[in-house]
Amino acid sequence: MEWAYAVGHVALPTLWRHSRWSRLMSLQAGSLPMPNMHYDFDYQNTRILKEEVTLLPGDSLVMECGYNASHRTTPTYGGFGTNEEMCLTFLSYYPRVDLFLCGSNPEMNTVLDSLGLEISAANKDKLIEMNWEAENKLLEKVKSGNLSTTGMPLIMADMLKTVNITAPQKYINQSLYNVLQDKAIWMDEGLTSALQKAVLEGNHTSTCHLHGQSILMGKSSTITAPDLQPLQDPLPEVSFMHSVVLDQQGSYVLLWTPRKEDVVFEVQVGTTGYVGLGFSPTGGMKGADIILGWVDTSGEVFLHDSYAEGNSAPMVDESQDVKLLGGYQNDTHTVLRFSRPWDTCDGDQDYTLSDDTVRVIWAYSSRDPASETNLHYHDRRGTKSLFLQSPQFEMPQMGADVKTWDFLSHNSSEITLLVRAEGAVPVTSCEGD
Repeated sequence: MEWAYAVGHVALPTLWRHSRWSRLMSLQAGSLPMPNMHYDFDYQNTRILKEEVTLLPGDSLVMECGYNASHRTTPTYGGFGTNEEMCLTFLSYYPRVDLFLCGSNPEMNTVLDSLGLEISAANKDKLIEMNWEAENKLLEKVKSGNLSTTGMPLIMADMLKTVNITAPQKYINQSLYNVLQDKAIWMDEGLTSALQKAVLEGNHTSTCHLHGQSILMGKSSTITAPDLQPLQDPLPEVSFMHSVVLDQQGSYVLLWTPRKEDVVFEVQVGTTGYVGLGFSPTGGMKGADIILGWVDTSGEVFLHDSYAEGNSAPMVDESQDVKLLGGYQNDTHTVLRFSRPWDTCDGDQDYTLSDDTVRVIWAYSSRDPASETNLHYHDRRGTKSLFLQSPQFEMPQMGADVKTWDFLSHNSSEITLLVRAEGAVPVTSCEGD
């Protein structure tokens, strides 16, 4: 599994992989729509995303490939042969960042600790030390075209034969290569599970290079895989018919779909406290039908049908006429989805939603309430008039004889006025008439 950190827009990914299956994932957007579960080595291709994916600071891309080593009876060093595996993805993205190349590998201590092995500091340096002077001289020869050398097979396991174990006692003075050849290690499920977990989640050493660098910079840093947590009770994806931003800051988004007997709402609010959505005859609190909801720290979702008699905390309706469809909360937002009948037949405490203008009121707080009747005063509130029963707009089909034009108004900080002077209009005086 490879990690990549980037910022920009991903447009054209080329998946170059010699494995049984693969997929490219964005930790911000989930799995990208291009898994390949039946990879063909002889079919290299570029795949175009149906929609571009925007990567923001802190987002990550993960290229994950699956291999089958069940037929092998000895450890695999450095991966399969080049005709069997190559887990790479080339992404076309914009705008370009200064990063040219990044490579990473598990820290040696991570691997050794998981296997319960110890080696001397000098031996450890053999595995991780890089002769930067020699590497940079080689790089200059490559760039100038003066490199002439005879290729030699590279056997990754050879370096492990020069590293001797210092502990535990049963492996003292054996090479790391010989220890890894011990089948007893790989038959120990606890040991192999610890190794797999350490390689995936333990510390990695990362070395990166920038565009335009004439030499390789031997600076590295230690990174740790993010502590990822799944969303609690994630909602199934739904396409809503209508959406509107209710506040000027863009923190309160309302989505809804009108149906025959009821309407489905979803509120997406930039808060980790309670949120309120209501329907009012005047746009104020008095006589309003209010729905209050929040998600507590354990992930439990609360939703209550309430009503207000004045500018005070809403009271819980005796008839709960809203149906919770799901909800969740992350570090920044609370999302609630619910349905409500157009007419609840609860005329005293509910507001009938008709095909007329509905004054929608909203509010939210940065804190959860102690209970459905013990609310903190809201941080923000507002009102907006909406047609909730509006059908979905569909673009009419135009005939072949219809022409279209695009008008673009350029951004400008100045206003230009065109004034045309006309000749004076003669005026006939009526004095004395």
